[in-house]
Order: sequence, then structure tokens, then C-alpha cells
Amino acid sequence: MLQTGANIRPLTPTELGTVGGGATAVVVITQGLHYAFGWNPRYLGLLLSLLAAFFAVWVSDDHSAQAWIVAVPNAFIIYAAAAGLSGMASTAGGRLGRARAESPPPTEEVEGLGTRRFWTPWFR
Repeated sequence: MLQTGANIRPLTPTELGTVGGGATAVVVITQGLHYAFGWNPRYLGLLLSLLAAFFAVWVSDDHSAQAWIVAVPNAFIIYAAAAGLSGMASTAGGRLGRARAESPPPTEEVEGLGTRRFWTPWFR
């Protein structure tokens, strides 16, 4: 979310078409779906990165074949950024949880799945 004065507004479609906006959307959606349903963030993140890159071309003025082809490497840039953000957040969350108190980071007991954290690294 971007802050303008006292108002906080969600990202616009144009902002989501950037690498930073796409990576933010991929991280938040992937981590949320992993937390809620246990879906593998590694593959879901790749799919969402491709969708974000294609969405960026769709909302742009350039719909040439070259723009659609360039969207594929851009998707991998978005994916790399999202995976890095997720890894940093999961590492920082674990360190802060241990440093602040003896209690572990917040988790939720999910029936049949055990304990699951919100910030999960995509690669181990």
C-alpha cells in the first residue's frame, strides 16, 4: 500500500504492473494461500509471477509479440524478487521471535496438517 498524506490506498493496476508491485502481490498472495490451504509457494509463486508479467503487458500500451515474449523473463525477475522477499521475511520473523521472547513465532494448528507459519521460505 502506498501512503498519500493521511490516506492509505491500495496499489493501482499500473503500480502492480511494475516489478516491485508484481513481486509484492506475488509474495502476499502466495504466502496467504500457503497459510490458508498449504499450497506449495514455490510453484504457486512461479505461476503468479507469470500472470503478473502478462498482466503488466495487458495494461500497457504495447501489445506487440515482442512485449509478450519479454514478459517471460520479466516473470522470472518478479519470481526472484518475490522468493527473496519471502526468504528474508521468514528469516527475520524467526530471528525476531527468538530474540524477543522464549516463545516461538506465531503459528496456527491446522487440522491434519500440523503447525504452519505464515512466512515460509520457498526454498530450503
